Amino acid sequence: MSVVDKALDPTKSAGDIDPDELLTAYNVSDVRKVQQRLRMNAEAKQEELRLMVGERYRDLLQASSSIVSMAASSQRVLQALEEMHDVVGAAKPPRTTRRSRGGLDSHIQALQSLSAHLKLLLDAPEHLWRFMEQRMYLKAGWLFLTARVVHRTLLQEDEDAGQSWHEYGIDASEQIPLVQRQWDTVSQFRSQITHKATLSLRESSASSGEICATLLTLHILESRPLAETLSIFLTQRSKTLASALSRPKELANGHANAAPSDHGKTTARARKLILREVKRNLQTALEAISHTLRSARDIFSDTVSGEPGMMQCALQYIQDEKAAGSLPPELQMTTRALLNSLPSSAHFSLLPDTIRSYKPYIGATSSSSSVTQSLLQQKLGEWLTRSLETIQAVATKWLASLETVKEVWDIRASSFTIIAKLHGLDPHEQARFRAIVDSLCQQQTVSVWQTALRNTASSFNEHLTSAVQSLKSISEESISDAQPVDYLFHPLPLPSTSQVVANPSMAGAPFKRYKAGLHRQLRGRTPLLDDVLDVLEESSHRLEGDLAAMHASDPEGRVLVARLRQAYQPEAASLCSRICNILDPSEDAVDSVRRTLAFLGRLQYELASSSSFISTIGGEQKAIDEFRKRMLALHDKNFKRWKGLVVENIVMNIWPHMRRQGEPNLRRAGMSYNQKRPSAAVVEALLHLASSLQDVWAAVDPIRKQKLVSEIMAHLVSRLDATEPTELAQAIQYYWDVRFVRQLLDAWELADAQAQLDAQLANLRGKVRSPSEPQVEGDDGIPDHLSRMQVIFAPLFPTPEPQVASSTKDKPAKSTALLCYAPPAAEQHFQPALDLVKPSARFGLLLLGTANAR
Repeated sequence: MSVVDKALDPTKSAGDIDPDELLTAYNVSDVRKVQQRLRMNAEAKQEELRLMVGERYRDLLQASSSIVSMAASSQRVLQALEEMHDVVGAAKPPRTTRRSRGGLDSHIQALQSLSAHLKLLLDAPEHLWRFMEQRMYLKAGWLFLTARVVHRTLLQEDEDAGQSWHEYGIDASEQIPLVQRQWDTVSQFRSQITHKATLSLRESSASSGEICATLLTLHILESRPLAETLSIFLTQRSKTLASALSRPKELANGHANAAPSDHGKTTARARKLILREVKRNLQTALEAISHTLRSARDIFSDTVSGEPGMMQCALQYIQDEKAAGSLPPELQMTTRALLNSLPSSAHFSLLPDTIRSYKPYIGATSSSSSVTQSLLQQKLGEWLTRSLETIQAVATKWLASLETVKEVWDIRASSFTIIAKLHGLDPHEQARFRAIVDSLCQQQTVSVWQTALRNTASSFNEHLTSAVQSLKSISEESISDAQPVDYLFHPLPLPSTSQVVANPSMAGAPFKRYKAGLHRQLRGRTPLLDDVLDVLEESSHRLEGDLAAMHASDPEGRVLVARLRQAYQPEAASLCSRICNILDPSEDAVDSVRRTLAFLGRLQYELASSSSFISTIGGEQKAIDEFRKRMLALHDKNFKRWKGLVVENIVMNIWPHMRRQGEPNLRRAGMSYNQKRPSAAVVEALLHLASSLQDVWAAVDPIRKQKLVSEIMAHLVSRLDATEPTELAQAIQYYWDVRFVRQLLDAWELADAQAQLDAQLANLRGKVRSPSEPQVEGDDGIPDHLSRMQVIFAPLFPTPEPQVASSTKDKPAKSTALLCYAPPAAEQHFQPALDLVKPSARFGLLLLGTANAR
């Protein structure tokens, strides 16, 4: 405890503090703290006293004012009592007259009737609320009109009522102010009944009788013509339709399973939910229109037999109280029946007959009480047109969520089934419904196809780019595409039987895949090539399947299918054009890589010939022919670039090797330039050319092969001038090489190339010929060399014509049937076709025979 707290002990009063003791026991600073604490306590007490005195003073002033006011009020009350006392004392008692028995009874009856009038007015608000809650708007309107008649009867002298209130000394307006006050309450229900009755017309579940009762309420309560009530009904039904069309927002948010999966595609369950939601929305919209048309005809239209409609029967019943057999109970309305249905019906029996038999005024001969059939058909036709336009605008968004033609066609079939089951529609109206559905399905089908074609073009471009990149990088995936001939002999893995044991239903799947793989091998469809082509072929097969399914599912819809095909064909032609543009890049856009160009060439030729894409895409025959023609032109253009690269490589890298054949090791092997046969360089060049051709024409037809080979051979010949040697020995060998190529050209009808080689041979013969050494004489061995090497040079020969099958005794025909060139001479000493180094003695035992043995 601090010094100040000890000095100011709360158990001690401030008066008990001894200043001398305080100054003696504590220092100056502590004494000052005690002084400040005491001063603060004193000021706080003073402030508390000020507040206390001020509040009590205000209370005292308020209390005095209240006392004065109460005294004045009491004085006025006393004065009023004294005045009442004086008035009562001065009044004279009235003279009583004896009434007759009959007068007393009539007076009692008048009072009872008055009480019944007042009872009806007092109970009317409760009954009106009850009728509106139960949606009995005709009863509510009728009760309101009855209450209005009662109010007029009480306030006005009604001669038709058979009684006068003034005869009995009753003045309702003066003596019973409750009448006017209660009527003011009841009169407010008129607008509420009209408003709620108008809103009830939006309910699609209401029957024709309920709708007719509501429209009759508007007619008798608001004195509206029936034509106007029909317009009100159609307007409210338009709002009902608009509400139904704007409601299905839960399609996107109401189903958690409708969200896309991790791969960006919705699941099968989600697709079913979306499809079911679209069906339900269309059914709701179509049923709303059908219900409106049927109800309007039931109410306002005459029957086939000529009987009046429901509204006319109800109006006739109000006038005559004779119900037709088909009139619903809710339309058989009278004031007497209405009063009897109320809880105090016994008390209302005291009402006069003029009120109990009250009928609303209806001008039977007025034009406002009828609707002509022409006006009815006009209004219904206009409303149907507007409604169908609204449905078409909104349903387009619904169908936009459909991703396949099968889903669209399912919607079409279900919609046609719904339309066939709708009642109350004329045949031409059902035809309009079906036309709208056909228009929606046609629009969405074309949209689905357009999306599929765009995705196909994009996917084709992506797969083609990926394949080209794989070929450039020479990955494991591209080995088969870089060497298509090797792929032909690559064995496929045998089908696995493990799946058969695990799932017997999938027993044939591995064998089908194996069979498809063999077909791809035989057709030269390498993995990358098949992957790129598969994108286009799968898309075209799906589109072809869509058209076939549409034909099969609805024979009557073939007109729509024809329109769809007509609208689709320009899109198919556009896809073909985009594919051609993708396969026709600029020279700067494609690297000059031979295997890439070879791959593009095979792809172009497949699309132009054996691929099922163009035949199943569904385009016009003119577009198909144009696509194939353009693909072949692209193939020629691509082959031109490819052959330039191949021949340039041969001329610059392979053919010049003949100049190095004079190396010492070859001369020691006993080889010379005077041998009249082709050199290893020209053989290597032609082998390179043959193998390159096999890479580019894996599935090219024989006629086109001959065209391509003739072109590349002509191009090769045109480039031979660039390699002509200058030394004599090399020139001699070069002469035999050119002579060998000239002999090869005899198999082709290439007059220009042959003339060029003949001129070059003559030029070489003039350079190397000398009287002492006729090195270029006696060249009859060249054809024999060519015949011995025709198998390895088979791609450079024209395709042999098929021969007629010979007899079994004709053995030479069997051996030469597959040869492209003349068979080699049988009785001739063997000479190797190439310059070979003599084998070492170390491997002599491995030789199968010698030249002499052969």
